[in-house]
Amino acid sequence: MNKSLFEIQKITQSQNFLEEIFYNCNSKVIPKNEFLLKAGEHCTYAFFVKKGVLRQFVLSEEGKESIVLFALENWILADRASTYFQEPSEFYIQAVESSKVYFLDEKFIQELSMKNTDFFDLNTKMLHNHIRHLQNRIKHLLSLNSRDKYLQFVKQYPDLYGRVPQSMIASYLGMTPETLSRIRREASHE
Repeated sequence: MNKSLFEIQKITQSQNFLEEIFYNCNSKVIPKNEFLLKAGEHCTYAFFVKKGVLRQFVLSEEGKESIVLFALENWILADRASTYFQEPSEFYIQAVESSKVYFLDEKFIQELSMKNTDFFDLNTKMLHNHIRHLQNRIKHLLSLNSRDKYLQFVKQYPDLYGRVPQSMIASYLGMTPETLSRIRREASHE
């Protein structure tokens, strides 16, 4: 059992409740490069990554990709604004590698949160953690130099190297692949 679902079981202490969650979750193996969400669509699911890597990104008017988030095993990824405000997404969510993903229907999550205060508390805690993560990401993008952005990335995602192309890491860090290559070279000599 993955860590997040174990936490749900620990919090609820009810096998029937846990079975209800599993019963209402579909899982699917998503092939590499397949989209789970495209800009213009409404996001109606949160995606729990059982195995694999997903990325959330935006395209500029010129077609340049900027990666906002990576989601690894035991992470949940969604476009919260699209979900909560019922508006079209501005983001794409795509499998970076073949990934097993649980589809958590947002209507079901809301209904469950209304029926069960423990689950409501868990959902709120997860939302707060997501906000904290995004605030830290914005802070790092705005305040760190390229070298420190790279070092922070390595600290935050130690298992990601070798799983995603360097061009995606550069996109996430807001730099060119050439700059990332230079920084990695310099860091390896220290």
